[in-house]
Amino acid sequence: MVAAIAAAAAVVHAAHAVIDVKEASISDKLLLPDESLWIKEGLLEKKRVGATISWNPRRAVLTKDTLFFAKPDTKNIIDELPLDQIVNILEQFNQEDSKEEVRREIIFETSAEGINAGRAFTYRAESHEHKDWLSAVQNARHEKLEAIEFAIILESGKLRQIRARVKVMYESYFVQITVAALIFISFGTDLAQAELLPEDGTKAQENFFKLDIFFTAMFTIELIINLFAKSQDAFAEFVSDGWN
Repeated sequence: MVAAIAAAAAVVHAAHAVIDVKEASISDKLLLPDESLWIKEGLLEKKRVGATISWNPRRAVLTKDTLFFAKPDTKNIIDELPLDQIVNILEQFNQEDSKEEVRREIIFETSAEGINAGRAFTYRAESHEHKDWLSAVQNARHEKLEAIEFAIILESGKLRQIRARVKVMYESYFVQITVAALIFISFGTDLAQAELLPEDGTKAQENFFKLDIFFTAMFTIELIINLFAKSQDAFAEFVSDGWN
């Protein structure tokens, strides 16, 4: 479901007149977003597994779309987790050897089709902030997925409306008479060409060729409109119509 929603995510285009003003430079795209977009900000520790396990401090910034990470006291992004590409959020308990306190880890599993290619990221917060971070990310992710799903439903509704209007137009008396007239004229043109058999290079042959291109274009457009108008339920209506 997450992968389907992510694939259907809509891309917002800026107006052409303000592209030069709003377009970020390459360096700006590597910086944390403006503070007005932040939902939560603070320090987390990232788990690094090598010969030994180490925990590296990270500045975490949560927005309505993404969970960003940077080094402490910097704005340079070093990790980026789009919320709609987080497929699972898990908790894991970890007993520190040197402490009696049990530290809870938060594991973010990402989509294999996303920018992080299925990697899992493990972080931990101070005990008193753990629940706040877990709840904030879960809520932001839930709202992001709901927004994408609503956009898909809305877009689907618009598509149905457009298809219904196109079908009414296509099945109107005027359009059907026009299509029928084109069919008869095309048939008559083919008969005339077969009767006259104009030689190659003559004006008559050139005119028949132009007419052939015109009718081919018209019937191609008619077919495309017909297909779209009857595309609901995997083109069931188009396939079941013997006239097609």
